[in-house]
Amino acid sequence: MSYTLYYFNGRGSAEAIRLIFAYAGVEYKDVRYEQEEWPKQKPKMPFGKMPVLELADGKVIPGSVVIGRYLGEKFGLAGADAVENAEISGIVDAVVDLVREVVKFTFEEDEERKKKLLKKFVEDIVPPSLDKFNQLCSKTKDGYLWGSKLTWADLAF
Repeated sequence: MSYTLYYFNGRGSAEAIRLIFAYAGVEYKDVRYEQEEWPKQKPKMPFGKMPVLELADGKVIPGSVVIGRYLGEKFGLAGADAVENAEISGIVDAVVDLVREVVKFTFEEDEERKKKLLKKFVEDIVPPSLDKFNQLCSKTKDGYLWGSKLTWADLAF
């Protein structure tokens, strides 16, 4: 195995990376840490965050979007040039923004604030966001988020 993925024992920010590996048919080591293990592992991670992808030569790539972009380019799930890759990355950034909104209410402990955040998400954030994603899909003949083929942005969604 030439890749090792480090993340928590859950889907989260690493799931799109796992989907890319699955699509590409590439085996990798999937190291999953429990929450109680994280304080010990955190100093070992670049920038103290996960996911992190370790390559066969020991180099590490931190961050879900950067890892996704790297693997997308490596496994044919990217555009043909820098502009196309930037367009695809822009779609992923919009997905990440939407996920950040989910995190706000998911981990909110104050129940009243949680209800307000959820209401705002359902009423004000989801409809325009999904409308934008639907517009992107309707521009492609096969319903992909970008272009006429599957990209890492589709797997990140």
